[in-house]
Amino acid sequence: MSTPQQQFIATGKANLDNLVAAQNRMFAGFEALIDLNLTVFKSSLENLAEKSQQVASLKNPEQASSFATTLLQPSAEGALNYSQQVFDIIAGLQRDLGNLTEAQINQNQQQVSQLIEQAEKNAPAGSESFFAMVKTAVLNSTHVADSMVKAGRQVSDVVDSNITAARNAAVKATEKAAEAVEKTVSRATRAASTPA
Repeated sequence: MSTPQQQFIATGKANLDNLVAAQNRMFAGFEALIDLNLTVFKSSLENLAEKSQQVASLKNPEQASSFATTLLQPSAEGALNYSQQVFDIIAGLQRDLGNLTEAQINQNQQQVSQLIEQAEKNAPAGSESFFAMVKTAVLNSTHVADSMVKAGRQVSDVVDSNITAARNAAVKATEKAAEAVEKTVSRATRAASTPA
């Protein structure tokens, strides 16, 4: 077998290995999302059972008021934690796939450079300008690929910071909503306990 054929076979094998690695990582991410959803579902059922027992033990409006104010905060926190965990899984998956893609691009660029060098060694005299043009084209494509990888990382960083900012804003909104519910329930309790 000649060297270009061996390189072609090695390239095909490396591409297949990278495809399998990407599929395995995507499956692991999917599996993590399923595990998270099952855990949240189980926790929700346990929480529902606990809250149902607590409701059954309430004896007066003050206890109901106190219970109502405690319901909102944990639910909102749970939803925020869930969304953060989903984002972390997806961001990790995106990072891993980006790293695999970057490694594949680098490997392909290296193999192309080696093929060009071998072809140049066996080329007839007078083909130097052709190989200079090919090397320039490969160098330009390398710069384009590097720019795309950097842009992908920047997009990922922006999305991450936007989600963090949205989560922080949601936490503040939840806290304000819990305070408003507490005030409303308190007023309603006072109004209900005041004789008419």
